[in-house]
Amino acid sequence: AVPVEEVSDQQDFLFISYSHKDKRIVEEKLHVLQRNGFRLWYDSGIKGGDNWRKVLREKIKCSKNVIVFTSANAVKSEDVKIEIITADAFEKKIVNVCLDGERFDGAVGNILHDLHAVSASSVNFEEQMIAALDESTREPEQIS
Repeated sequence: AVPVEEVSDQQDFLFISYSHKDKRIVEEKLHVLQRNGFRLWYDSGIKGGDNWRKVLREKIKCSKNVIVFTSANAVKSEDVKIEIITADAFEKKIVNVCLDGERFDGAVGNILHDLHAVSASSVNFEEQMIAALDESTREPEQIS
């Protein structure tokens, strides 16, 4: 797996949007993706002193796909909402991973409404994610 800090804008990568309150379960799911060679970027790649909103906007803009981990915590997070709206503005493919039954409402809910979601608890989670994500975001030796 490529460490988050080493993903460059010259490589296709996946932007990860999540609530920090869900960090433990999100990290479990990210390990599944990293084990399959996917290049991921999330906010642990922000360096001290960086303007984090500017960095997040630029990383979303440069990403191939955006994965949103939806949960009761995420729907309360203004940062997650901004990331979803930004991804939509840049016309990024958004993959919605449901951690629980919570849904966004308003403008963010409208963005996600027509997207087929992937359940994080599905027995086929790994296969569903591999099928949903762009192959260019994987290390070549990991593509079968």
